[in-house]
Amino acid sequence: MADDHYHEDSVFTDSPALDAGESRSAEPRAQRPVVEQLDEESMPETQPTQQAAIAKPELSSAVPLRPPVIVLGMHRSGTSAMAGALCRLGGWVGEDKELLPANAANPSGYFEREETKATLDQMLAAVRGTWSNPPHESLSLYKLESVRPALAALVAKLVARVPDAQFLVMKDPRLSLFSVLLSPLIPNATLVVCVRHPLAVARSLMARDHTNLLHALAMWEAYNVALCQGLEGRELFVWDFDESKRDRLPGFLGEVLCNEVRLTPVELGLGDHVHQHVTSEDEEQWLTLGQLRLWHRLRELADGQQPTRLSHWELSAASMQILDPVRHAVMR
Repeated sequence: MADDHYHEDSVFTDSPALDAGESRSAEPRAQRPVVEQLDEESMPETQPTQQAAIAKPELSSAVPLRPPVIVLGMHRSGTSAMAGALCRLGGWVGEDKELLPANAANPSGYFEREETKATLDQMLAAVRGTWSNPPHESLSLYKLESVRPALAALVAKLVARVPDAQFLVMKDPRLSLFSVLLSPLIPNATLVVCVRHPLAVARSLMARDHTNLLHALAMWEAYNVALCQGLEGRELFVWDFDESKRDRLPGFLGEVLCNEVRLTPVELGLGDHVHQHVTSEDEEQWLTLGQLRLWHRLRELADGQQPTRLSHWELSAASMQILDPVRHAVMR
C-alpha cells in the first residue's frame, strides 16, 4: 500500500515544511514558538465540523483557551476513537475537508489531517523509515534534529488556526515515533497514550492491510518503545482501548475540559467497539517475552483516571530482526 513506499526525493533539511502551493525556492518562514499566541489572520471565520456525523457542542466564546491535546499510540489502538471523543467535547482537529475520509476500517472517521500524515511520512522517509517499518535506531533527539523544523512548522500552523472556544487535538499514530520532539515543542499539551493488546492490534492490521502477524507485533513493540523512550518521565495519561467501560469515562476528559463531562462513553464513541478476546495460550504462542513484559507494564499504567509516567524501555532483538531486513529491502 502507499504508506509503505519510500520516497528518495523527500529528504528534509533544516527548513520548515512547505505549504501546499509553496515552491522549494520560496523563502522559508520564520520559526516562532509553538505555544505563543499567534496572529488571528489565519483563523477560519466559521467553525468546521469534525466529520459529518459529529454535532459540535454549544460552547461559549467566553470559555478560556485550553491547552492542546495530543493523542498518541500504535495504529489500531483506539487513537481514532479517543480523538473523536475529544472532538465531540469541543476539540478541533482541522476542517472536515482536510481530514482522511472514513472507510470500512474506521466508519466514524480517522480524525487525521492529510497534511499531517504527508508531513510525518516525509519525516520518516528522511530518516530512512516508513510508518510500517519504523526506523527504531533513528528516533533519538539528536538524530531527529534535521526533521524537527518540519514538525515545528506544522504544529505552529495548527495552533494559529484553532477556532475560538475550541482546543487543538493532534492525532496521528506516526506522531508516536517522533514523541521525543513533542515535549519541547508543546510543553503545555495534555498527552494521551492509547494502548491495546498487541495481538488485538496485530490481528486488526492483518485484517485491514494483510500485514504479517509477527511483523505487526514487532511494529506494536517499536511504536510503544518509541513512546516510552521519547516521553520518559513526562506526565501523561494512558488509556486501554480494549478495557474501556461503557459506564466509566476516562478521568482525564474532565481535566482537559476543566468541566464535568455529561455525555456517556457510548455517546462519545468509546466503549462500543467489539472486544477481541486474547487468551494466555495466544500470548504464549505468538508474543515474545519482551513484548509480553512491555504489554503488562503498559496495562498497569492504563488507568485513564490519574496521570502517570512512562519509564525507559528497549526494543527487543527479536523485533529488530524482523523489522530491519524488511525496511532495508523497501529502501533499496
